[in-house]
Amino acid sequence: MKVALSTLGCKTNQADSTCIQGALFSNGIEIIPFNEMADVYIINTCTVTGKTDYQARQLIRRALRQASGKAKVIVTGCYAQLHHKEIETLGDVIVFNNTEKDSIINYLIGEHKGDAKKREFCYYSTRSRAYLKVQDGCNYRCSYCIVPMARGRSKSISIEDAVRHAKALYYKGYNEIILTGIHIGSYGQDLLPKSSLIELLTELTNDPAIPRIRISSLEPNEVNDDLISLIETGRVCPHLHIPLQSGDDDILTLMNRRYDTSSYRKVISRIVKRVPNICIGTDVIVGFPGETEESFQRSYRFIEELPFSYIHVFPFSRRHNTAAAAMDGQVRNNTKGLRAMALRTLSINKKNIYKQRQLGRFVNVIIEETDNNSMYLKGISENYLEVNIEQSTEKKGDIITVQIHDLRNGGLSGREIGNCTTIL
Repeated sequence: MKVALSTLGCKTNQADSTCIQGALFSNGIEIIPFNEMADVYIINTCTVTGKTDYQARQLIRRALRQASGKAKVIVTGCYAQLHHKEIETLGDVIVFNNTEKDSIINYLIGEHKGDAKKREFCYYSTRSRAYLKVQDGCNYRCSYCIVPMARGRSKSISIEDAVRHAKALYYKGYNEIILTGIHIGSYGQDLLPKSSLIELLTELTNDPAIPRIRISSLEPNEVNDDLISLIETGRVCPHLHIPLQSGDDDILTLMNRRYDTSSYRKVISRIVKRVPNICIGTDVIVGFPGETEESFQRSYRFIEELPFSYIHVFPFSRRHNTAAAAMDGQVRNNTKGLRAMALRTLSINKKNIYKQRQLGRFVNVIIEETDNNSMYLKGISENYLEVNIEQSTEKKGDIITVQIHDLRNGGLSGREIGNCTTIL
């Protein structure tokens, strides 16, 4: 059997797909690219914006065309969870909601859809860095967000399972593990006894068999001194993604976010003071209902003042059954577009400033791509820099120490020296 899988959306969805692929692989099922002729096409969907809904429908239609009535098309993920009936109108598809993802392998090997068996941790990916989902769901209710409806309340795996899975990933050859979840800052609050992300990170970093750890995303009020101390040890990557969503306090209130700009600024200042070269990324929504030109300009100036290394910008997408969908003051699409363009330009400028600061610095890079036809390897540093490395004898997945020496077409370049491999 040949199976092709395509994934939309967040790192949590990516993590789910690697486990689906792991189950397929461990059962002797061949995994092939999505554009090839398969016996089964699996689409793991996202529904965070109207654009991702559209992308999901396009992928489903594409799979149905390729299947030509001869192959199965399976749809799962958040879009499948919330729009089951809509998906079925597109053609002959099989829908598994989010809670049924683990049953896909049972279905494919002939067992009943609802009879999912508990299996050992399965993982398969051609990437050098591994995703480990330690938490799912969210108890927060931000006024714009549909994800809690698609993923449910917060659920955590145990620390014991997380450590065991991390070790398994290391023994599979992964030297970086990215902890993912819908809201990993709430990790452990649902466990008995309660635990926390700091307890989990402490256990992971205390184990010498577990490689470097990267955290996917945290709310600003979840970044504390204990976390910063773990980053200072070098075992947790100096890279934090801390969503802001707006730099205007009135809009933050309408969004039902749990902080204001003053507290957010203090968090960023505390981090940078202790880890000066850290990479800090953020998310920003533009065109939220009630965002006037004045409030956008306040938001822009606030973002401009903070030492972000990159900004992910999202035009507000009206999601059915969210509080924001019914709010007054909906912003025109062309206005959202202009504001998004302004912030994306700011993001490019901030990224370039951060890159310039890296010249001469030593960083640890995990090799992600090798190409015999190119003079460069490509990799990701612990502080989330894409680095071109002059060819060496190292292989994909290895971590090498490099000294940044050049900016080429906006990228960072270097080469390996001796056994300790430095980019110059």
